[in-house]
Amino acid sequence: MSLPAYYYSTPSLNVSINGINIGEGMARRDMNDALRQMMADMKVWTDALSPVSTPVSIANGGTGQITAPLALAALGGLGTAYQRLPQTAKSAAFNFTAAMDGGHVRYTGAAAAATIDPNATTAIPQDAVILIVNDGSGAMTITRGAGVAMLLGGTGADANRSLAIGGMATLLKVAADRWFISGVGLT
Repeated sequence: MSLPAYYYSTPSLNVSINGINIGEGMARRDMNDALRQMMADMKVWTDALSPVSTPVSIANGGTGQITAPLALAALGGLGTAYQRLPQTAKSAAFNFTAAMDGGHVRYTGAAAAATIDPNATTAIPQDAVILIVNDGSGAMTITRGAGVAMLLGGTGADANRSLAIGGMATLLKVAADRWFISGVGLT
C-alpha cells in the first residue's frame, strides 16, 4: 500500500493533511484534526500490511518466499527435514539404503547384521550420513559388502564392527565404496 497523495518526502511540501491546513498560522483545531488524520492513516497502513498476503522478497536472495525457512529451502539450504534425524525402524537383519541418509536407524531386535552393499548394488550418495542406534536385545554386526571399506574413525582399521546394546554409531560415506564409522559401544 502506498502513502496518500497528500504526503511528500520533502518536508516543505507538506502543508496539508487530507485537506487540513498545517501551514504557518493554522487554526488550533487544525492541529488536532491533522494529528487525528495522521493516526487514522497509520491505522489503515498497518492494517494493510498485516498479515502479509503476498510473497516478500528475501534480501540478496530474491526467492519471493514469505518465511525464512521457505527462503532457505528455495535457496537450496537445509529444510526442516534436516533439523531432525528421521527414524527408520528395524528389528531384523537389513541392508542400508539411500532412504536412510540424513536419518537414524533404530534397531530393536535380537542379534543381527546390518550390511553396507557395494555402490553398484545399492547406490547411496557420497557424503551420506547414517546414525545407528542399537536399542535391541543383542549386539548388532555392521558388515561390509564385497569391495566395501569401512574404516574405524581414529584408527583407520578396515573391518566389520559390532555395536553393543545401547550403542550408537555414525556412518559417513566418503567415496563410492569407502565409509568411515565411529561411535560408542562400537568394537
